[in-house]
Amino acid sequence: MQTNDPTGAAILVQTIFLKDGHLQGLLGEQASKSPQAAIDFLKPFYLAALALTALATNAAAATTQTA
Repeated sequence: MQTNDPTGAAILVQTIFLKDGHLQGLLGEQASKSPQAAIDFLKPFYLAALALTALATNAAAATTQTA
């Protein structure tokens, strides 16, 4: 299994939030409560993006091995 790409996951989450005004508003509400609330709000998005980057890396590796 390949290693995860934390930088790629962070960029993916950032891009999603830049494109979605509703998510930006929700994040802003959490950030106004506390920095930790904002982190807790972002964590599931980051973990999902991290899992997606790992899947993409594994799929690419599998394709390369069979080619």
